[in-house]
Amino acid sequence: CAPSIAVLEAHFGDGGSRTGTAIVITEDGALLASTHIISGADRLHAKIGGTDYTAYIIGLDYASDLAVLKVDAHGLTAAQFCGSDSAAAGDPVAVVGNPVGGVVNITDGILSAVNRGYSYRGYQMDVFQFTGLLSDIASGSAFHLKQHLPVVVRDRNLLGIVRRSNLDD
Repeated sequence: CAPSIAVLEAHFGDGGSRTGTAIVITEDGALLASTHIISGADRLHAKIGGTDYTAYIIGLDYASDLAVLKVDAHGLTAAQFCGSDSAAAGDPVAVVGNPVGGVVNITDGILSAVNRGYSYRGYQMDVFQFTGLLSDIASGSAFHLKQHLPVVVRDRNLLGIVRRSNLDD
């Protein structure tokens, strides 16, 4: 999983910045990130496997809080996706990300709900709910089924993206 996780830095015209996680979704540099981390940024940088890249916004979806970015790279390790049909309440899961300072953080827990109805900014979606504790900086982290991850760094099955439910609208 770690080769598919990027440290994302968003820099703003007022001198401010935000740090979050992006997930490599194609070998040629497409990334998935949280819109609220990058929205309004003047410059974006992604660090993947020790290499720094300038990132560009391809698209933003405010309703789902997801963004697609692109870096000029080839041969990256893309995350492998697994669907919700491979998950059930009671499954162990791990959240993996680089929210601050480029250090991989891993939080584990148990899925307590799969495909739970959730409304965000008037948009209805099905989400996963899990019992692990997340810090305020976990948005955008990769959400994995631990049953598919005997060693987190060896398996890259991505179940979802962390979206904190207490974000300001």
